[in-house]
Amino acid sequence: MQLKDKIDKNIKELLKTQFFGVLATTKDSGVHTSIVAFISEENYESIFFSTLKASRKYDNILHNPHVSLLVDNRNNLQNDLTDAIAVSFVGSAKIVDETEMLRLKERMLQRHRNFKDFLRSPNTAIISIRVDQIDYVSKFQNVITLRAHAESFELFQEKKA
Repeated sequence: MQLKDKIDKNIKELLKTQFFGVLATTKDSGVHTSIVAFISEENYESIFFSTLKASRKYDNILHNPHVSLLVDNRNNLQNDLTDAIAVSFVGSAKIVDETEMLRLKERMLQRHRNFKDFLRSPNTAIISIRVDQIDYVSKFQNVITLRAHAESFELFQEKKA
């Protein structure tokens, strides 16, 4: 199996098995991180999450759409150093329009059933991240960067963290 195919398989499995990620947003000179429940497109070019319109992340995205979402599969065990992977999806966030929001809220409810009241609230928005770059980390320090190219991601750089 080629390296890119292995990475693609691992990313798809990670997005299928993990329900939450850590979103980083910025405004002015401050960074804000928060846990979000997400869904993604099959090709992971777009990732979606919900948030309150009164939240700091929502306000930050209105002022600066550049975000990063970290998703990992660590178990807080020593073997995470060799077995865990972490993927940062870097891109631009935007609030989705009303039509798309209804469709995405239903998709989110299928995956996150406990969010029913939250997702049905008029105070909740759905945010889309258009992924431009992926940083794939394995064995704690092996970093491979993929960049969006046409309708897929291409290997860009491989290095130690």
